[in-house]
Amino acid sequence: MRRPASKKKPVVKKKVSKALPPLHGVIVIIDPGHGGTDPGASVGGVTEAMLTYRMAATLAEVVKKLGAEVHFTVRSAALRRKPIEPPKLSQPEGKKTLKELSRAPEPPLLAPRDAVLASGRRLDMGNDVPEFLHARAEIGARFWKRRKPHVVFLSLHFDVSKGSPSDHGGFTMWDIREDHPPMLVREITRRFGEAGLCGNRHKQPRPNDLGVTNPEFNPVPQKTLVELATLTNAADHKNALDPRWRWRVARILAASIVACKKAKVI
Repeated sequence: MRRPASKKKPVVKKKVSKALPPLHGVIVIIDPGHGGTDPGASVGGVTEAMLTYRMAATLAEVVKKLGAEVHFTVRSAALRRKPIEPPKLSQPEGKKTLKELSRAPEPPLLAPRDAVLASGRRLDMGNDVPEFLHARAEIGARFWKRRKPHVVFLSLHFDVSKGSPSDHGGFTMWDIREDHPPMLVREITRRFGEAGLCGNRHKQPRPNDLGVTNPEFNPVPQKTLVELATLTNAADHKNALDPRWRWRVARILAASIVACKKAKVI
C-alpha cells in the first residue's frame, strides 16, 4: 500500500529590507549667498557669488547621494552645472593613472548674474536688501509647513577680513533672536574645528542679525549661515578654488546634517 505523497511546504522567500539612506525623508534647503548684480566679496578676480553657487551645487550632490531632497532658494545656470568630484590621486601629482587622466575636469566657475528668486524676481538690488533676504527665508517656511521637522536650511557664504591678512578659516552663525544655537550650528562648528577649518576666526557659533535665518520669516529650527573660509587669506583663497577642498567641506556639512537626523532633531 502506497503512502500518500507528502505535501511539500511552499518555500516562503524572506523579504530582505534594504536599509534606507541616512538622509531619507530630509529636505535640505541650500541658500547660496549673493548672485544677480550682487557679486558679494571679490578677491583676485573671483567673486564670492561664483564660489557660493559652486559650493551649493557641490553640497547638493553630496546630500542627494545620502537620500536627501534638495531645494535652492534661488535659480541660476550656475546651480545647474553639475560639479564633478576629482579622483583621489593614487600617484603623486604628475604621475596620474590613465583613469585619473581620463576623468573629465570640473566645469569652470560661473558668475551667477542670471540668478533669480523662486518667484522669478531678478536679484537686481543686492541680497542685502531685507526683502530679498526674507524671500529666501520664506522658502524654508514653505517646506517647514509641509514636512516639519524634517527640514534643514543652510546659507553659504565666504568671508573677508578687514584685519590682518593672516586671519583665516570659517565659522557658523545663528540668529540673534533665537535662545541658543541649534544643533546643526554646533555640529558644523565642532567638525570645522576638528578639520582645522576654523583657523583663527570664531571657534564658537556667533549670534548675529541674519535676514535669511530670521525666525519671523524662516521658522526652520535647524538653520545656519556658514562663512566657509576667509578669501582675504591667501591659503583660504587657494582652497576655495580647489574642487577637492569644496567636496571635503561639503561632506563635513553633510555629516553634520546626518548627526541631526540621528539625534532626531530633524
